[in-house]
Amino acid sequence: MNAFSSSPPNPPPTSINGTGSHRSSLHLPLLFPPLPPPLSTMARSENFGFVAFLLIASGVALLSIARADYEDAPAPEPSGPDSYLAQCASKLTEKCGEDIFGNIFTKETELTPECCKKLVLAGIGCHEAMVNFIVSIPTFAKNASSTVPRSKQVWNQCVLLTEETLPPA
Repeated sequence: MNAFSSSPPNPPPTSINGTGSHRSSLHLPLLFPPLPPPLSTMARSENFGFVAFLLIASGVALLSIARADYEDAPAPEPSGPDSYLAQCASKLTEKCGEDIFGNIFTKETELTPECCKKLVLAGIGCHEAMVNFIVSIPTFAKNASSTVPRSKQVWNQCVLLTEETLPPA
């Protein structure tokens, strides 16, 4: 017969021994080992818990790695003179910085004992460094001859205000 013939192929035997009975007395070697007995419910739930733990742990690890790729790197710490100025400025609040330097440059703001105390605690070195930095900016450089002496007056006034507000020793 050729491949295009329409006759049906030989039917398979109905049993292993070819007798037609479903019961075989012939013992064939097993090609595959028998299946193990079903796992107990306890063993299945332990496996499920372990697999769930692995899935959750790997998901968390992947998310934290992915998030680390997209988070901004922290800004580098300033070094040198910028670092010193940043430390000095951090000793004053924004309002006190505005009040003190507004008093030095425009004489329009009043010095408060609270802000003067912060300036004195920062120290004269910080005060002079911040004033020198500001007068190095071209906008303020033209007034440096009057600004530097005025900054010394403000320093002295703050020292006096701070001493007046301190309790007696």
